[in-house]
Amino acid sequence: MRNAVFTQARPDSLFYPHSKPPLGCVLDLKGRPFSGGTILDNSPYGNHGAITGATWERLPSGLWWNKLDDTDDVIDCGTSASLAFTTAFSFVFWFKIHTNRNYHDIYTRAVLNTDGYWLGLEESPGVGSYRFIFDTEQAGAYTRTTSTGGDFVANAIYMGAVVFNTNTTTFYKNGLPLVGGGAQTAPLAGTRTFYRGKGNLQNFPSGMYLGLDGAFNRALSAAQVMSIFQQIGV
Repeated sequence: MRNAVFTQARPDSLFYPHSKPPLGCVLDLKGRPFSGGTILDNSPYGNHGAITGATWERLPSGLWWNKLDDTDDVIDCGTSASLAFTTAFSFVFWFKIHTNRNYHDIYTRAVLNTDGYWLGLEESPGVGSYRFIFDTEQAGAYTRTTSTGGDFVANAIYMGAVVFNTNTTTFYKNGLPLVGGGAQTAPLAGTRTFYRGKGNLQNFPSGMYLGLDGAFNRALSAAQVMSIFQQIGV
């Protein structure tokens, strides 16, 4: 993985640890620890995260991320309507699994069969290997997509991305699209809490390191996802 510290933004940057967030960014957790158990959102929307249990660890680049345990650690980023995605949205994030388990929560903003979305990892095809799993909630139903499996293992650092656009989900690993995803019904919006780590839907512990998150109210292109991977060093 890249070990780089960026001190200024370039005009062609989409997302930079030391620059203002780009157009459409509604969550920008750059990895700077803040006293009082809070992770600051650098987007214009102020979706700061209240930390319960999770600890800070420094990356080789000098940036920071959170270690979420295998029990109940969670970061509550509030109920802002800016995170109530429907037709087009994207997530990018860096992570490392530190505890093998069947499922890992990443993001939750949902009530089952009502509204919202849930993103996690599922152990597949066997012990110690994982794939993305993504649920979108509708009235009385939900729809699910996954990557095919065997995409991730424990104790390795990855950049993941999920892009939803016009009822289609695409998953990415280290800037490149994964096999899987496909057709998926858009989530309904609702007033829900956005959780990093163990959420209120599936209630699976996170068991991973998580940081340098970005959420967007638009669908990133494949080139933009790759640009993020290439320009953010961990």
